[in-house]
Amino acid sequence: MAQARVRIRGRRARGAAFAIAVASALAAPALSSSAGAVVPGANGMIVCEGGRGDPRNPEVFSINPDGTGEQVLTDHPLRDGDPSVSPDGTKIAFESFRDGGSEVYVMNADGTGVTRLTFNGPAEDRGTSWSPDGTRIAFHSAQFPPAVPGPGHSALEIFTMNADGTDQVRLTNNNFQDSLPSWSPDGTKIAFTSNRDGGDFEIYVMNADGSNPTRLTNSAGEDAHPMWSPDGTKITFHSRRTGNLDIFTMNADGTGVTQVTATPTFEFFPVWSPDGTKITYTGDTLEPGNFDVYVMNVDGTGITRLTFNPPGVFDGRCDWGRLTPTSKDQCKQEGWRRYNTATFERFKNQGQCVAFTEEAERNRL
Repeated sequence: MAQARVRIRGRRARGAAFAIAVASALAAPALSSSAGAVVPGANGMIVCEGGRGDPRNPEVFSINPDGTGEQVLTDHPLRDGDPSVSPDGTKIAFESFRDGGSEVYVMNADGTGVTRLTFNGPAEDRGTSWSPDGTRIAFHSAQFPPAVPGPGHSALEIFTMNADGTDQVRLTNNNFQDSLPSWSPDGTKIAFTSNRDGGDFEIYVMNADGSNPTRLTNSAGEDAHPMWSPDGTKITFHSRRTGNLDIFTMNADGTGVTQVTATPTFEFFPVWSPDGTKITYTGDTLEPGNFDVYVMNVDGTGITRLTFNPPGVFDGRCDWGRLTPTSKDQCKQEGWRRYNTATFERFKNQGQCVAFTEEAERNRL
C-alpha cells in the first residue's frame, strides 16, 4: 500500500515490561528482534543484548568478531536491547524501557550521547533497521489498535522515521502483525515478517515506501527475521519448517532456499557480516539450554561460540557493524566516504569518515 504520514504526539503511560526469558524468545521469536541491513565493508564490532548484572534487564554490549574486547555500552536498571548499528558504524539504535514503555533510542557507538527518538508508549516501538544512507530508521510499532481485535490479530505495523525521530511515516496497515523490518542495501526494499495471510509467520518484501508487498516464503512452520546479505542478492532468516529453529538463506526473490544449520538445538536471529563471509546468530548449539552469541561461515561450517554465560543468562539479538575507516587513505578506498580532519571544523566527528553528496567532494581527498 502507499505510505500514509502519521504525526506522533504526546506520551502515554508505561506499558508492560518485555520478558526476556528464553521461553518467550523461543515461543515468539518473530517479534523479538531485528537489525539493520548490513552495509558492505570490513567486519567491525558485533553489538548484542545480554544479561550484564541483572539477567532480567539486559544491557547493550559490543564484542569483536573473535569474541574478544567486550564492552558494555548501556547501564540502566531497566531493559536495553535489540541494537542496530548505523551504516557508518558510528551510531546504535536500540530499544529501552528506561522512560516507561518500549521506545527507540540512539547512542554513539561507545555508548555516549543517548537520545530518545520515539514517544509512543505504552505501545511498543522496536525492531529498528537503518536505511543504507543512514538518514532513516525503520521500526515496528503497536501505537494503533487493530480494527479487528481477537486471536491472531495485532496492532503491530511498520514505520520509518528520520534518524532524529522526526517525520514518522506508517508503511503497513492491516489487522495482523507486520514486524521486524530489514532495509535492503540499495535502499529500495524493506523485508519484513508478517502473518497477514492468516497463517503462521512468513517473510515478505515491499518497496521502501510501503507499496507492492510480496510474499517470499510459504512453509508449514514459521519463517521470520529476514536479514539481507551485504550485496543484496540473498536474505537469511530463521525457520521452524523442520520442526526446530534453524537458519536458512534464500535468494532475494524467495527462490533457492538453503538450510544452513540442522541441529537438535536452537539457532535464530541470524545477521550477515559486512564482508558477506560470516553469519552471527543466537543459539544454544554447543550448550543446549544456554543461549549465547555464535558466528559461522555462510554455509554453516566453522561454528564458533563468542560468549560464555552461566545458565539462565541470555546473550543474543545481535547486529554486525562495518569497520569504520580511521585514515584518509582508507576513506579514499571506500569510495563513498570522506575523511574528517581537524581542518574541516564545520564537520562533526573529527577523525572519522562521513558521507559526501557530490562527486567533487571525493576528488578533494
